[in-house]
Amino acid sequence: MKISHAGVTLLGNGEPIATLPWRILQAYELENLIVVLLDPDAYLVDDQCRISSRRGIPAIRNLVALDQSGRMVWEADFPKAEDYYYDVTSLSPLVAKSFSSYDCSIDPRTGRIIDMDFFK
Repeated sequence: MKISHAGVTLLGNGEPIATLPWRILQAYELENLIVVLLDPDAYLVDDQCRISSRRGIPAIRNLVALDQSGRMVWEADFPKAEDYYYDVTSLSPLVAKSFSSYDCSIDPRTGRIIDMDFFK
């Protein structure tokens, strides 16, 4: 399946698979899943996110995996509670950069952090 995106819409072979809550930055097919990085700037300016942040509620997860039909499989863990990812740098292994300066290796089956390296 050819994965692409337009705004908040995830496409497979040019057909809509899912509509996500924020703009999609990156989307990749990986091990029968679709790994999607949502634009952190889009939800950081969202009023609900600001209210949650002030109350100490963890950030909204912005690295997610969907199955081929668009159902959520996992939301990736963060290295810190109020963090977010801004770039997927590798698919094998799955690695994403976090705002708090970690390269996080993520288990593509579960979304859990396997390993992380501080890079600043």
